[in-house]
Amino acid sequence: TVAPKPAGTLTHADVSHRTVFGEVRSRWQRKGRLIEMEVDIPPGASARIVVPGGQVALVGSGRYRFKGVKA
Repeated sequence: TVAPKPAGTLTHADVSHRTVFGEVRSRWQRKGRLIEMEVDIPPGASARIVVPGGQVALVGSGRYRFKGVKA
């Protein structure tokens, strides 16, 4: 599960975690009251992405972008 929780005065984050499938990476940036988010899932892996605001996406490997998400 990838579920960033932007809070306070934090304006961005970029984090990765090595798994048996490869590296999972999540990045987000606050732009005003909106969040832009990008998640990379390695080949052979799947993930549950919880976008700030409550949207949930069940995904396979690949790069996923979410833009204009209300924080």
